[in-house]
Amino acid sequence: VIAYILWGIAGFAALMTLCLFNRIRLAIAIIKAASDFVKDTWAVFLVPPMAIFVLVCFYVYWGITSVYLASCGDTSQIKNTPFGTFTYDTTLERLLIYHLFGLLWFNAFVIAACQFIIASATCLWYFSQGTGQGSSGSVRKSVYRLFRYHLGSIAFGSLILAIIQLIRIILAYFQYQAKKLQGKEGKMVKYLLSCLQCYLACFERFIKFLNKKAYIRVIFFFIRRILFRLSKT
Repeated sequence: VIAYILWGIAGFAALMTLCLFNRIRLAIAIIKAASDFVKDTWAVFLVPPMAIFVLVCFYVYWGITSVYLASCGDTSQIKNTPFGTFTYDTTLERLLIYHLFGLLWFNAFVIAACQFIIASATCLWYFSQGTGQGSSGSVRKSVYRLFRYHLGSIAFGSLILAIIQLIRIILAYFQYQAKKLQGKEGKMVKYLLSCLQCYLACFERFIKFLNKKAYIRVIFFFIRRILFRLSKT
């Protein structure tokens, strides 16, 4: 009985392999192309470390600025404790939210720019095969095209993502405050906030996926048009 079951599983696996034969060939071709790209364009490995370096520098600046902003409020001592707290007016609260939004936007922008540069270098390398144009300096050309032609697209996509992330942070704050509520109304509020947080998390993942695909499509059509014109000349 065990032998028959194993033979059935093996037959099913063989049929699945035959049905997915074209997909497997495509995956093998993609892996080969990726290996050739990495071999020819080794400078692409410098893009993620540079992005991390920029983000770390910005995080340091943002943290120092946050300390200064947080200490601008009015101080007051907590009763029966040696500790104190800060109270903020409306203007300072809005400034802190704006400062937090700047962190989210810049973080999303740098990550999107890193994805754009890598995707652009890949497209340049791929479409230059057999054209005689060569693929040298594809990373440098991608950085130039990012700041010359597509900076607005990257900024807009990262803006949408930053807005969603800020809304999620605000909802998390409301969830923290809702823990103090008691009774059925408190449970209902907690449930609604949890549902909204789940929906926004799914929407954020969808926007990340959509942004990445949109950047790749922008690069694809832009580079293909340029190389087509070069091939004519």
